[in-house]
Formats: sequence, C-alpha cells, structure tokens
Amino acid sequence: NINNYTRYEGYYPHKILVQDDVIAIFWRSRYGSGEKPTVNYIFSEDNGQTWSEMKELPIGDMSIDSYSVVARGNDFYVVFATEYDFTSSTPSQIYFLRSYSNLSLWSEPTFLSRTSGPYYKASENPSISFEDDKLSITWEERGLYYGTSTSDYYYTTLIIFSEDQGISWSQPVELHTVKRQSHPQAMVINDNVYLFYVSGNRSEERRVGKEC
Repeated sequence: NINNYTRYEGYYPHKILVQDDVIAIFWRSRYGSGEKPTVNYIFSEDNGQTWSEMKELPIGDMSIDSYSVVARGNDFYVVFATEYDFTSSTPSQIYFLRSYSNLSLWSEPTFLSRTSGPYYKASENPSISFEDDKLSITWEERGLYYGTSTSDYYYTTLIIFSEDQGISWSQPVELHTVKRQSHPQAMVINDNVYLFYVSGNRSEERRVGKEC
C-alpha cells in the first residue's frame, strides 16, 4: 500500500507517469462522505523503492470532477475540471497548473474556460497533450445550440495551445459540436490536429486539419 492511508471513501481512475528518473502516480479521491474530491499524488526517485509522502494538488477549496496530466523533462502539467457548485450555482470550469523541479513546486491554477456567450453552460472532460514542443488542451463545453430548448444541450469541443509551457495560451478554437458527451482528446502532430472522441457506442478518429 504505497499511500499508507485508509480514510478514503473511494478511489478513482489513476494515472502513472515515468519521466526521466521519476515515477509519479496521480489519483482522484474523496475524504469521507460529503467532502470535496481532489487529486493526490506520490512520486519515487529510486525506481519505486521508496515513495514521497502523499500530497494534494494545490488548488485551494476547489473540487475536481475530472483531470488529465502529462510530463516533460522535470515538469508535470495538469488540467482539471471543477465540479458544479450547487451552493453558488457556479458551473464546472477548466484550470491548468504546472509543477517545477520534479513536483516540488507548483504554479497557481490558471483559469481557461470561456465564461460568456449565449450557448455557454459548463466545461467538462479536459485532456492535455504535449507534442512538437507545444501543449494542447481539449475540453467539452456544454450548452444550448442555436436556439434549442433549455433541456436540449449540445457539446462543443474546444482546443487551446501554448508554446511557452503554459505561461500563455491561445484563444479557444471550436472543433465540432454534437448532441452527446464525446470525451474528446486531441494531439498536434506536424501542424495537424488529430481529434479522438466517442460517437454513440464506438470511438472515432477525426483529423481536423491544419492547426487552428
């Protein structure tokens, strides 16, 4: 038991990354009934012989619905979607943060979601990739679509890019819109955006074309 902890209500999908001499494990967890979910992590610098103390992402009092993480060099890059806040009626939103020096120091969370527009409702299911020295983040924006009724939500896939390791970001670009959640993931290879998403009960691959 590498986390040496027993007071979790449940464990959620974990991610294991091996980067240079570091093995890092991330997982979403919840402290007891009714507590806000967060992402914990541990790491090893000796091929798993010993492990760091369990830590939490430094995100204040935000709660995490879903997340994605990649590594490059000694740095780790995380994007996450917050849970819907029923107390303040705040929709789920997308944030990014980056670690430095093998998880010893973290940036402040950077807000990435769009917050306006006639069709905006919530931001969900983020994914992050690092290809060709460029970070890309994809997520779904749930909302109304061209005058449809309030019970008829559509999901628009957005993508943004960073060429300075997350210091600054491009404006979101819309890739496609569907009438169901599609859990998109995208990669940028040779200036082409490759979008992967779930359509009905099967997966599809779609090359969007030259980078937006």
